[in-house]
Formats: sequence, structure tokens, C-alpha cells
Amino acid sequence: MFDKLKFSLLLAFHIVFKISTKKKGMSSLELSQEFELRQKTCWEFKWKIQQAMASSRQKPLTGEVHVDEFLIGQYEEGKQGRSRDSNKRLVVIALEIIDSVSVGRAYAQVIDHA
Repeated sequence: MFDKLKFSLLLAFHIVFKISTKKKGMSSLELSQEFELRQKTCWEFKWKIQQAMASSRQKPLTGEVHVDEFLIGQYEEGKQGRSRDSNKRLVVIALEIIDSVSVGRAYAQVIDHA
């Protein structure tokens, strides 16, 4: 996915972050305007990202799998622990363990209740 890029690797990670964190994604036009790249370049890179993300859904996790839930969100002044408000999301993650020393694939999903 990152081979033969026409822009910096750091910029590529920023684009991947933007696409994966926005609720409805980003169009190639929005990406080209924000990152000052050609629209076709953004469209091609976005297509590569979508292909990489889609292919992972086709293979179930195998072997030893660790599952846990956690909260994602900003630090809240004056609140400790796992306090929830509208800015935090509860997420479940499943990690595939390979040879008890490394992590294979990982899936995460926002959930309503732990």
C-alpha cells in the first residue's frame, strides 16, 4: 500500500488516519484540498486503503485470540477512571496471537455496552 508513493510517508499516515476516523470517510476531492495533492493521486491512494481494509474482513481470526474492551476519547478534567460521556466511545478489540510472541490481525468495533 505504501510502495511507490508520490508523497511522503508521513502524509500517507495522515490520510489513512483521516479516512479511518471520519464517520462517513472523505472524498478524494476533500483529501486533495486538505493535503494539497492532485485529486487522482488521492483517489488512487484512497482506493488502495479501501482494498487493504476490505481484504481483512474476509479472513476470520484463528488460533489464540485475545478480546478486550476499552474507552476511546479525550481526557476529561476532574473525572477519573472509565467515566463515559458523549465524547467517549466504548470499543471492543480482538487480537490474533501468533506464536505467543507477536500480534497478527486485529479487529475493532464500537459497541453500546460492555
